[in-house]
Amino acid sequence: MNMKNRSIDKFYVSTDDSEYTKLIKLPRVVQLTTLSPPSIYRLIKEGKFPSQIKISSRASAWVEQEVIDYITACREAS
Repeated sequence: MNMKNRSIDKFYVSTDDSEYTKLIKLPRVVQLTTLSPPSIYRLIKEGKFPSQIKISSRASAWVEQEVIDYITACREAS
C-alpha cells in the first residue's frame, strides 16, 4: 500500500474519501501475532511484515487490517 496516499486522523487512517481503517499500537500487534517486538521489527526490515505509520514525532501504529492480512497469509501458508 502506498504510504503517500494516507492521511492520519487520530487512530484511523483514510486511504480514500470513504474508507477508514483502525490503527493499532505495538502491544496490540504483539498480542495479535504472538511475535516479540524484536521479531516484528526484524520481519519489517526483511519486508515480510507490514510496516508501521508515524502518527507523531514519537509514536507509530500499524493498520489493523494489514496485520490481520499477515496473520491470514501465515495461516494459509502452513
